[in-house]
Amino acid sequence: MYILLERAIEETHQALVYHIKVKLKQNSRHVRNVNITFSCTESQFFGVFKGFIHNYYPKTGTYKCIFRGAD
Repeated sequence: MYILLERAIEETHQALVYHIKVKLKQNSRHVRNVNITFSCTESQFFGVFKGFIHNYYPKTGTYKCIFRGAD
């Protein structure tokens, strides 16, 4: 894993926020779990999701992140 510059992490964060907003607009009437797939390096992923990683599944190599909106 490489250490990325803050600027690179911020650019990844901005791209991901845009991607999530587009996906959520498609499902705006259904406010349940939404799966989002986004290609990035592991370093970018950890830089953006530091405190949100809930679980790692070694069999599939996937991570589960949990976000909760305002009630």
